[in-house]
Amino acid sequence: MMKNYISAFIFSCLLVLQACDNRDYKHIETQDVEGGFQSRDEGRPYLEKNNDALRKATKLIQDENYSEAIKIYRDIIDKSPNEYAAYHGLGTAYFYLNDVALAKSCYEKAISLNRNLIYSYAGLGAIAKRNGSYTEAIYQYSSAIRINNEFALAYYGRAGAYEEINKYHRAADDYNEVVKLVPKSSLSQKSLEKLMAIKNLTSQSTRTW
Repeated sequence: MMKNYISAFIFSCLLVLQACDNRDYKHIETQDVEGGFQSRDEGRPYLEKNNDALRKATKLIQDENYSEAIKIYRDIIDKSPNEYAAYHGLGTAYFYLNDVALAKSCYEKAISLNRNLIYSYAGLGAIAKRNGSYTEAIYQYSSAIRINNEFALAYYGRAGAYEEINKYHRAADDYNEVVKLVPKSSLSQKSLEKLMAIKNLTSQSTRTW
């Protein structure tokens, strides 16, 4: 039951990063990330009574039925006001509906219930990046990394923000970290492609890296 809960939760977390960067994160291996999330939960118990509802809502998001997912998440929250996973999922649904103000509010609420919720920090980073607030995005991704320095998705998101402000040294460092952390994942392959693009770009300019 615990494994199913975490897997459903992580999938809902990956969706917001997929939406932000328009890339397919669905097939990324997340075993290491799951372990990090589970071990850094501040001792808060998972509310297993909500497992089925959370999985159903996650499936609805996968099927792009965001309005129905929102109804389920809100029902969970009505019954279990401290269910941070529901707040995170609700934020993801709102993100897909382009209501970034509500998405941000939900992620912030999730973090207030669990300060170590790395995926909600990543969600805030994705929102900031979408809004062009790259310094804020870097801050949010860095917050997730400070909690779990093996969180590959946060390194990838932060690298993209660094690229946007032409900090190619730091972007390359983060992409290299992704490759080290999840070497056999599709995210690693995308990072290698990014590294090659950065190398080509910087070799054609007066910048050094």
